Amino acid sequence: MSAAHHPPKPVSAPTMSTPQEGDSAVQALAASIYIHLVKDAVTIGAADAGGNATITANAESLAKISYKLAEAFIDTGDAIRASAKPKTAVFDVNKMDFGS
Repeated sequence: MSAAHHPPKPVSAPTMSTPQEGDSAVQALAASIYIHLVKDAVTIGAADAGGNATITANAESLAKISYKLAEAFIDTGDAIRASAKPKTAVFDVNKMDFGS
């Protein structure tokens, strides 16, 4: 007697939330900042001495700082743009005195 054959259960792909546009901007800016910070933190020795590379900072710390700087930069830009928008004055014609 043969064992019953059960078709494999479908496996759903892991779900990932789609990053918001702001998240993408923060990530792109953080990556750019990170590259600059790492570039400044890495020292490459002379080729005749073996060309060893040394990094003077923790890479994970540089990544965290990069994200914090990127978020601060974008938040500040948003605040500046929001304060520069024209303000709408509220005008109530019923409070006007047309008799004088």
